[in-house]
Amino acid sequence: MLLCFRGSVVAGALLLHALSVATVGEAPFCTRQGGGGDRCDELAAGGGGAGEDTTSLLMSRVKGVRRAGGERRLHMDVNASSEQLDLYQSNYRGENGMWCVGINAVGYDLAARGGRNGAWIQPSKKALKYFRDQGSNCFRLPITWERLQSTLGDDFVDLIEGVDDTVNYITNELNAYVIIDPHNNDQGLQYNGQDVNLQQFVNLWKGITKQWGSNSKAIFGLYNEPRYGYADGKNGYFDPDSLDSDGQQIKTWFNWMQAAIDAVRNLGADNLILVPGLHWTGSRDWSGADWWGESIGGYPKGGNTRLAGLTDPKQRIAYDVHQYMDKKFTGEAVGCGGHAQSEWGGAGGDWGLGLTIDWAKRFKKKLIMTEIGSWPANDGSNSECKRLMGDFLKRMDDSGVFIGYQVWQFGCDGCMADQWTLEPYNLDWSPGTLFACIVQKVTLGLVWRRLRQRRHSASPGKSPCSMGGACMLVMYRVCLHNVDCL
Repeated sequence: MLLCFRGSVVAGALLLHALSVATVGEAPFCTRQGGGGDRCDELAAGGGGAGEDTTSLLMSRVKGVRRAGGERRLHMDVNASSEQLDLYQSNYRGENGMWCVGINAVGYDLAARGGRNGAWIQPSKKALKYFRDQGSNCFRLPITWERLQSTLGDDFVDLIEGVDDTVNYITNELNAYVIIDPHNNDQGLQYNGQDVNLQQFVNLWKGITKQWGSNSKAIFGLYNEPRYGYADGKNGYFDPDSLDSDGQQIKTWFNWMQAAIDAVRNLGADNLILVPGLHWTGSRDWSGADWWGESIGGYPKGGNTRLAGLTDPKQRIAYDVHQYMDKKFTGEAVGCGGHAQSEWGGAGGDWGLGLTIDWAKRFKKKLIMTEIGSWPANDGSNSECKRLMGDFLKRMDDSGVFIGYQVWQFGCDGCMADQWTLEPYNLDWSPGTLFACIVQKVTLGLVWRRLRQRRHSASPGKSPCSMGGACMLVMYRVCLHNVDCL
């Protein structure tokens, strides 16, 4: 529910970006090394964001220089029989604005190295309802590959207990969206420690599509922060420490992504598909940031730009990026110095967001940030970190290219990032904040569409509010004088 209070918008208590930057006390880290305890084993407190190692060759080569370059309408794909890639085609035809906003519901990805029977937990329905009540309408559900399939290579899923129940609860009981997210944490594109190949990856998506392709509220996130895997006769093929100057890795990843998209569509599903990039799918470095990738699309070092050429007959693709605000961009440290600077030199996430927004506008693409977080240092910087995060989200909202974001995370109660056990600190930013404004706009839009649908379906002369019960429009007439929200 949205309320007016002294001229400010209060989204019940929702502020999922506040969720991430609220005062959290002395909760332990949850890192790749298992520093947060057994239950947080390799959750990657930053779940994904974790991965950039301080010894990474890539990070040591980061440059803070931006070059625009000229545009080319077509680019030759030398790995596709000289077929032309149209980088500028629109491949998203759907709702605009930040309509998919929520939080990562972890549990099925915990203790990933334990395999199918590792110490996973089912995300709490009480917590899911709590965040839904606060306004979250789009939950990301990380699940390890082994818990989706008991046998590698099958073209159907064999779910561990609870997964389908969680999906049904989110989409049916809570009337929210769920992002199905194959998520093996530090293992990347591996199954029980074995690098997977293209056909196994495609078969996974055939299975997921058979399971949830008929669920209109299921969104398909193709993979979390892809790395490793088997291709071209090599294990560990997608190397996050490679500059990929010849573009061979991104060309191969393009083929994996197109094959998965085709597999989903060939089964008749029209679910929204989220495409991740290489190099941790980081927002800061998505377009290459002038330090990694092939020359393409007017960029001398174009990062993930080749993925702009992906095609979808349903035009239901968005590109999946992540951003943490510590200087390493991992989500494994407190503080928000990463807004301005990288630990390895060069500009920070705020600068990189500009590059990524420009990339999406140039190539007519849509983005979603499925992991975002900033953990308070409690050293006097909290207020400034909140302001910086608010500015960051406002730029995303104002850009017109983002369709939403998901805060990292709830479900690991021993992790510094857990937003359930640390409640009510996650409500710290709720009054009069940008997130409340975003939720207001999303909610008003949904209510307006429902009223229009009722109006069109009503009998002649009848009010849309007379069609089956109470009309709640008055609830949403909130703070309309507040131009910052509208």
